[in-house]
Amino acid sequence: MAKGQTSTTRQNVTLSHKTKAYLAALAGMGTHGDSVSDVAKTLIEQGIREAIQNGFLKLSPSGVE
Repeated sequence: MAKGQTSTTRQNVTLSHKTKAYLAALAGMGTHGDSVSDVAKTLIEQGIREAIQNGFLKLSPSGVE
């Protein structure tokens, strides 16, 4: 791994056809990434950050509450 990069873990997810089509449309626009997986990753990370910022998710000393 290159210096300064964060380690990652690959996970499989199940999406509806409608959601996958929406992600594909966003990938075609290139606003959130160039592939379905890049768009999904961007939106998931953004959603988690917003949930933490808005207090919907809170970190406890032992992890996520």
